[in-house]
Amino acid sequence: MPYDKEENRKKVYEICIETLQKEDVTTIEDLLTYLPISKDTFYRYYPIGSDDYDIIKRAIEKRKMKTKQLLRKVWRSQNSSPAERIFYYKLLANKEEKEAIYDTSIRSAVEAPKHEITLNLIKDEEEQDEE
Repeated sequence: MPYDKEENRKKVYEICIETLQKEDVTTIEDLLTYLPISKDTFYRYYPIGSDDYDIIKRAIEKRKMKTKQLLRKVWRSQNSSPAERIFYYKLLANKEEKEAIYDTSIRSAVEAPKHEITLNLIKDEEEQDEE
């Protein structure tokens, strides 16, 4: 039987959706551990910005929010250390929350530092002799 890429892509998508409903998946990396494909193949099947990728990403974000809500309930009802609370929240934090936790801005590209360089030009020997 010949290999049908589109059929395989659909089967993997079904596995993604089933996994997101059953497992506590909070990142694409978590999801990949349940899939019979590599990370490269995943992004070839579901490129960033595609409808399927967006559906998967939204499902992961929804699961992440449910996990955060559960953690908040546990923290309110049981004794847990502040370090434990911070660790789990950092693990699940989105970009804005991480910026608030670390009190910094996360940039997608790092800018090279700007330096001013002053060069002293060497005058020709003739000009030096005249002086």
